[in-house]
Amino acid sequence: MSRIARLPRRILVPCVAVMAAVLTLTGCAAGQIAQTADQVAAIDGANGTVGVIGVRNALLATPDGTDHAKGSDVALQVWVSNDGVQAETLTGITTPAATAVKISGTATIPGQTLKDFTGTTVKITLTGLTSGITYGESVPITFTFASAGKLTVNVPVEVPDQRTSGRATIDIQPAHEGTLWESGPTGAEGSGAGSSGAVTPSAGG
Repeated sequence: MSRIARLPRRILVPCVAVMAAVLTLTGCAAGQIAQTADQVAAIDGANGTVGVIGVRNALLATPDGTDHAKGSDVALQVWVSNDGVQAETLTGITTPAATAVKISGTATIPGQTLKDFTGTTVKITLTGLTSGITYGESVPITFTFASAGKLTVNVPVEVPDQRTSGRATIDIQPAHEGTLWESGPTGAEGSGAGSSGAVTPSAGG
């Protein structure tokens, strides 16, 4: 066999190695992309799924003061998604944190729809809290749907945008001390004549 006939075989080996490296890198990249599919946005509310129904960003309203007192009523804010083609209905909500839960409005979610249950068309209220709760705390709430069934999630009390008044402020860092360039020399060495840093020539100089 001539040298010309053997040349393609010599070239084939490095080509196979290059292709293997490309496939390896492609596989790594695919793994990184797949990982992002399991990541969700960091949001305050609770989320859950039962069948084709999703409960999204469920939150109890922020208290007017430091907490919701025992026996008070609290609004529940939540979005509900329906990934199915048939309409679904929220038939009831229960929680050990309240004596009852009231649903006002038509709690039906059309197919392929994300519906706002934050008080615009449907209002949900926990009535008669069994104990006081403050922001950051969570309570278990069970949603019951006509076809999808039941879903229980731990719903937190929404944290206010600003802290309530009457709470002490703590300085976690010491007060800033000025530098020589900001305030000039201080103390015994920096007082009196020449403290500005200017040099005065002597009479004989």
